Amino acid sequence: MKVAVMDLLDRVAASETRSDLFAVVMAGGSGSRLWPESRKSRPKPFLPLLQDGRTLFEATLDRLDGLVAPDARFVVVGRRFAQLVAAAKPQTPLNPERTLLEPIGRDTALCVAWGALEALRLNPDPTLIALPADPWINDPSAFRKTLAKAVRVVDGDPERLVALGIAPTEPSPEYGYIKRGAPLDDEENVYEVEMFREKPTPKLAQEYLDEGRFFWNAGVGIWKARRYLELLRRYEPGLAPTLDRIESVVRVRAVSDKRTEDDIEFIDAFTSVAKENAKSFDYAVLERAPKVCVVLGDAFEWSDVGSFSALERLGVPSPSPVKIITRDAKRNYVRVVPSAATLKVVALVGVNDLVVDLTNDALTIAKREKGATVESVSSPFPVEVATQNAKNNDVRVAADAASLKVASFAGVDDLIVVMTGDALMIAKKGNDAAIKTLVEKLQRLNLEGLC
Repeated sequence: MKVAVMDLLDRVAASETRSDLFAVVMAGGSGSRLWPESRKSRPKPFLPLLQDGRTLFEATLDRLDGLVAPDARFVVVGRRFAQLVAAAKPQTPLNPERTLLEPIGRDTALCVAWGALEALRLNPDPTLIALPADPWINDPSAFRKTLAKAVRVVDGDPERLVALGIAPTEPSPEYGYIKRGAPLDDEENVYEVEMFREKPTPKLAQEYLDEGRFFWNAGVGIWKARRYLELLRRYEPGLAPTLDRIESVVRVRAVSDKRTEDDIEFIDAFTSVAKENAKSFDYAVLERAPKVCVVLGDAFEWSDVGSFSALERLGVPSPSPVKIITRDAKRNYVRVVPSAATLKVVALVGVNDLVVDLTNDALTIAKREKGATVESVSSPFPVEVATQNAKNNDVRVAADAASLKVASFAGVDDLIVVMTGDALMIAKKGNDAAIKTLVEKLQRLNLEGLC
């Protein structure tokens, strides 16, 4: 309650937002990171994963309250996600005119450029905050203050670009890294960037952690819109014709009621971008630009929620209460979404350190410590088994569980999985005696119809 009150006071104190400060929120995704809960039609930012029932997308918008005016927030998202954006309910409603619908995904360099051009339509010299829609951050007030510090750095030198770095808590090979150089004299915890490094090997990640000069790259950038566009044209000349055409359409929109994304010239410009020119803003600009700084986000906890293991670490419970019974099983994390509400019990036998996620039509079982995910799964007609670094797993699905289409395994071996309409059992092979004991326990629980 204290944190909530302090956050409210912070919002009120900072209610006088700057007219030249804009945000570009990048939403969407392939739906693979938290499959099967996330799908191509509903990727991670739009899942109600937080304990208060909000989506990560809604939480991202809420964190901008008191820093970026509601009318200065652009959401860049694939056209197929338009309804998900419209259905979102952040504390401050999003202006529908600020939702920019991409006809096709062309990575973040171009979507941020589009946001920059739209901001320039509204202000002669805007400062831009580009940020993803799907991280978890525990302290919105501290996050806003960190961004405000980054904006001050850009105010002091409009040629600077600023990235947000997170002090690593483990040697994770899942993130890009930023190595800090010399500190800036006028702001605490702001450093020149010495180098960027993409996802390292586990050994190299440990070396980064031990050295103490590497931060996780949070995928957040702060800069002048004009400066970003200037550098993007310089380093990615193949995008220049596209940017010219988009800028032309945006100018026309400024004196008409037509939306940019509905213009045929815009659609053609966006979709004709060659694959080799579709890059992230990190690759296209940040890693090549002079005067790049990193501001350390050390006053809040951060996670990109890239796996179910991350949800467990954040204390996010299963969204649907089911009975979980175990025999010789420890440190397992089970999520059963409401669409699988007919399930009454999950039984775990002889298995440790697993993440289990079940929806009405898909089941994932992954090794928890790896944060493993199944990156791509086909759309099968009968029950199909998909694997990633997994072997010797058997799946048996009863007729009354016919809605189940896919069972996927990541980083696990030698499991027996039995699924009925109201029960799921996951057991390590060779545990017949333990299974018998578990069934006896079920009988004592007197769960109707399960024994």
